[in-house]
Amino acid sequence: MSRLHQPSGWHTLPNELKTLIASYLNYNDKSNLSLVDWQCRDLINNPLLWLGKTIVLKKSISRQDSLWSTIKTRKCCQLELEDKACDPMTVQAITQLGLAITVLKLEYVDDDILPYLAKLTCITDLQLSNCSYIDHQLLIDNFIHFNHLTKLALDAFNSLTDKTLYQLCLNCPQLTSLRLRYYHSPVPINCRQFTGIGIRKALAILTHLQEIDFSFSILEDSQYVSDNKAWKSTFYLIFSPMRLKLHQHDKVGEVVENPSIVMKLKRIILAYARIELTSFLMQHHQNSNLTSLDLSGHSLPERFSQKLVKAIPTLRELNLSNTDCDNTMLVKLGKLPLTKLAIEKCYKINGYGLCEMAKLNGHTMQHLDLSFCDISPERLTSIPTLFPNLVSIHLRGCKQVDDDNFYAIGNGKYLNFIEIIGCKKITSSAVKKL
Repeated sequence: MSRLHQPSGWHTLPNELKTLIASYLNYNDKSNLSLVDWQCRDLINNPLLWLGKTIVLKKSISRQDSLWSTIKTRKCCQLELEDKACDPMTVQAITQLGLAITVLKLEYVDDDILPYLAKLTCITDLQLSNCSYIDHQLLIDNFIHFNHLTKLALDAFNSLTDKTLYQLCLNCPQLTSLRLRYYHSPVPINCRQFTGIGIRKALAILTHLQEIDFSFSILEDSQYVSDNKAWKSTFYLIFSPMRLKLHQHDKVGEVVENPSIVMKLKRIILAYARIELTSFLMQHHQNSNLTSLDLSGHSLPERFSQKLVKAIPTLRELNLSNTDCDNTMLVKLGKLPLTKLAIEKCYKINGYGLCEMAKLNGHTMQHLDLSFCDISPERLTSIPTLFPNLVSIHLRGCKQVDDDNFYAIGNGKYLNFIEIIGCKKITSSAVKKL
């Protein structure tokens, strides 16, 4: 055999090793590799390469397009449709693939799309953005088919009512994650149809619920409760462990009692939500399972750290990005054995607060986000000592980080990820050396 026709090293590799190598390629590189020959094309079309990958459709695609046959061959079960791709024709084509679609994200949804969604009965993760134009009854009728749904997101659903949310929860009893982002209600309190009590009753149905997300929502309108004197926030009514006797928004005298709502949750996301945070922190949840809390974008109340440590001693992951958290608060938070902390754009924090916090429970920290923080280079150099078990650190926008700091941080025993975008003092030679 001439040297020209001898198989290359690539073609002599076993298929399992080829698949492993191809799994590290991005989408463009995979496309280029598939053009080499028929063996590479078959390799790229191997469903194992696309397991857990999300295919993003940016425009409307007709049912005759060859893309659908490619998706079917690769058995891609996770799809995301951007705004221009969200039309009945595209969704109908998805239903005709014959695949068990498990994850579907739509940036826009209307009444014409819902009947086709109902045919995708294997969906476990459904995210619907811009839901303002959906007919409530049609939504409820179609959600009867989603028996396996575990994650549901209804973003910008401003017309959502208590009845609709309650029926949705009844139809999807297996939900473990519920997201209601961008909910804004300018409606006067005596005319509102989406209340704290309504959310509370709906959540009580979901016995498997572990995560709830109210990011960018407004939940600070007051609601009238049992003693005819106290006015409480919507957010307080959702999570309060108290017995609530209703007077205005439900049947007179009806008692809503479900102290397990907070107790069963493991994660609460309230990023940039307008809520009355103090009332939540005043509640004591020592017996809860809450381990993750996102309060990014909030104005933290007085004595925030003390209240948080007392209210949620089980907390392990905390996001305080873009808040007014300062050194004093950070030191107090050291009493919690946190494994993950994000303090991006917390401009009041410097190296002193970080060092004092680490003296208490620095050995438990595994993931740390210090992006855009003003930490002195000397303090940054001591991070491997302060947090010996650190796995990842984000230093995006930290312009003070130089080669020496970068190399010192990178020598952490367990560290395997450093984000240095915007760190202009770090040279390429230092990166290669590390």
